[in-house]
Amino acid sequence: MAAARPGGRRAGARRRRRPQSAGAPRRSAMKRGAVESAFASQDAGEIGAAQVDGAAGRQDAAAAAAEAEAVAATATASDRREAAMNRVVRGRGLLRRGMREDALAEFDAAARIDPLLPDAHIGRGHALLDGGMRKKALAAFDAAARIDPQRVDAHIGRGMTLLKSGRARKALAVFDRAAALDPGHWTVYFQRALALRKLGRIKGALDALDRAAALEPGNPVVHQLRGDILTEAGRYDEALAACDRVLEIMPGSAAAYNRRGLALQNMGRYDESLAMCDEVARLEPDNVDGVSCRAMALLLLGRFDEATAECDRAERLSKGDLFIAEVCRYVRDACARKLRPSSGGVQGGSGQGGAAGG
Repeated sequence: MAAARPGGRRAGARRRRRPQSAGAPRRSAMKRGAVESAFASQDAGEIGAAQVDGAAGRQDAAAAAAEAEAVAATATASDRREAAMNRVVRGRGLLRRGMREDALAEFDAAARIDPLLPDAHIGRGHALLDGGMRKKALAAFDAAARIDPQRVDAHIGRGMTLLKSGRARKALAVFDRAAALDPGHWTVYFQRALALRKLGRIKGALDALDRAAALEPGNPVVHQLRGDILTEAGRYDEALAACDRVLEIMPGSAAAYNRRGLALQNMGRYDESLAMCDEVARLEPDNVDGVSCRAMALLLLGRFDEATAECDRAERLSKGDLFIAEVCRYVRDACARKLRPSSGGVQGGSGQGGAAGG
């Protein structure tokens, strides 16, 4: 996840922790895709059981459409429903493998075979949302909700799309409706926490995560988001405890070690932070967020040459990521002016500094 940065939050769906430096670059620790993966994990058993044929994954959209039309024209209603669901299951598996276009072709085919199958439209919505086509994604989720107003996952998809479109208040209302339909659906509370976080309602977000954790105590993404929000609130000891819970569930999680490093930097425990960054490097040597976190830790320890070298490496790994470039510029500038760390962060002639971000 994102490395320690001398700043607070970036605008958008995610807020970062309380800044210790006014002039630093900022980015959320929850990267793009975390929301989708958290939602998709509820279907892991079904998707894992699906037999995803590699040749089917390579089938082009035209061929899938032609086959769908043939099935729709000749099969019975029950056969159409079964054929459409088979397409949906294949599409889910393809989407989890990152084959979005192939997945979308399967969902489109399912919708042609059985236009009244909500799962086909929900699958289309997630594939379209993954591709950044938010208006079309919202239309797909709306179609599923019209077919079956009780489908909680259709409402969750609507809320996710609204949240990604910057409409957090509207998304929150949709998640509330989903929770009323199914109070036992952990994803509703996870998504609700994301909406509340964007609205700056930290206590509400943490309460929602408590509900999610009660329903899915072994789900690492719940504790991961909890740690991020606690870090934003400056509650670093609690954030460390959340990271530790993630590591209990996933002992080799580089992201959790990176988050521990971020929290420790904000607590002024720079040697311990560097140790966490070293563990990230051991687990995932090319983890760009771990490398940039390590660069910040080295800067805070006054090891300027090493910090500059880590920035060089981070920029090579980031392949032009603008935020990593901004972090590296900050670190290089601080190193060039020999800013020295103190308990409150990096101190120097500019009056700026501090470990934050992530």
